[in-house]
Amino acid sequence: MFLGAVALATGIVVKLGFIKRYNLARCVLAIQSAVQEVYGNYVKDLKRANADGKLTEDEKAEAVAQAYQRAKTIVSEEGIDLAKYYGPRISRAIIDAAVNKSKTAGRIAKGLLPVGAA
Repeated sequence: MFLGAVALATGIVVKLGFIKRYNLARCVLAIQSAVQEVYGNYVKDLKRANADGKLTEDEKAEAVAQAYQRAKTIVSEEGIDLAKYYGPRISRAIIDAAVNKSKTAGRIAKGLLPVGAA
């Protein structure tokens, strides 16, 4: 009886660990997806409209806020609470990493960086 309870508890812990890792990974993917959406729906138009092709600090802050809100919406549709796994500071770091990765990929595509730079 005791061994059965231990086996059941161990199985539950293992399953919960898998669910947590899945949810963490899903949050990162949602943030990356949100960054791409915000770029296509907000940032791209602003860059075209600005004479120097760059965003102001306020526009950057707004883009980050939009990406965070969109990521929260994406994962909440799956019943995952983004703030439970990644708060605004950690999410900001993931957003920054996704933006940098996207910029690097764009520079490689334009031939401005060598292929192995990413």
